[in-house]
Amino acid sequence: MSEAFQIYYSGFDAAFYKLPPRIHSRIEGRIDDDLGLRLKSFPHHHLEGHNRFRLRVGDYRIIYTFRQNCCTFPTGGLTVELFFGTEDK
Repeated sequence: MSEAFQIYYSGFDAAFYKLPPRIHSRIEGRIDDDLGLRLKSFPHHHLEGHNRFRLRVGDYRIIYTFRQNCCTFPTGGLTVELFFGTEDK
């Protein structure tokens, strides 16, 4: 099994390296083990109206593109969605 070639843009890296180390490990694991090793069979979540895909890692969304055996992680490709619970009053 071959691993996908990964290209990270500087904007992605800038956002990624601001995160705590424990989050780095989780994101790297999902990219390397789940996406990178199973690129062809991975269940990609296509973003409507774009040629990009989304990988969810907890509260983080990794935006990427892929072609053949290469994944690209563009600038702005790391987003955070916070989910707030509601309290019954």
